[in-house]
Amino acid sequence: MSQEIVKDGILCIPLYHGTATLFSDSIKQHGLGAVNPIKDHSVLSFMKEVFELCDRCFTNEPDWEASKFAPTWIIDQKNFFASANFQHGETYLTPSRSSAVGYALTNRFGSECLTETYRLFMLLKERKPLVLAENKLDEHPLVKLFSYRSEPVLVTVESVPLTYLASENGGPVELVINNLIEMLAVFRARESVGPRDILRSFGITLNYNFRLIKPLPPGTLTLEVLSVADEQNPYAW
Repeated sequence: MSQEIVKDGILCIPLYHGTATLFSDSIKQHGLGAVNPIKDHSVLSFMKEVFELCDRCFTNEPDWEASKFAPTWIIDQKNFFASANFQHGETYLTPSRSSAVGYALTNRFGSECLTETYRLFMLLKERKPLVLAENKLDEHPLVKLFSYRSEPVLVTVESVPLTYLASENGGPVELVINNLIEMLAVFRARESVGPRDILRSFGITLNYNFRLIKPLPPGTLTLEVLSVADEQNPYAW
């Protein structure tokens, strides 16, 4: 099984990254992971300002109190090693096509951080526009990006060297490889197909993700604009 996943230090299975057309030109020109849009657009600092206004305006409102945890974790860049990672700006890859498709379909701007920032901004714009204007947050350069019509994109990469990867939390890449081997062995016992077929055809979502630690050049990537009508979002409720 291990040789079907890694051979001579190269992954034998494809990896996927869910994003949006907003970033397609940059990926095609510079490669995947070469540009950090969260840093370049000062998303976190803007998100913090918008969040603080929301918290001031909507405090004790049940819908706000129930929805404020995720943006708080993003602003604090929390890393819950066993369950969730809210460190944004890095590039992450998954061996599950379904997981990447779900991420792309769920996050209209190709980034959870950017999409959540947009949600907070729109909450103020719709309910407290004067507060937004008084603080001049409606003049922030990032607001122009919110008007961009973006479509979901799936990036596929083949034959990625292990030296380009770490675990999602920045640990040894072998941790993810070993988890994959154990998980795929269970599916192999039920279905007589290889790892590539299991990861693509069975529509499984995985929390075994990789962090990209070196940019992948444009020639190693394929980009596919996803059809919202044809793709199934495993994260849709």
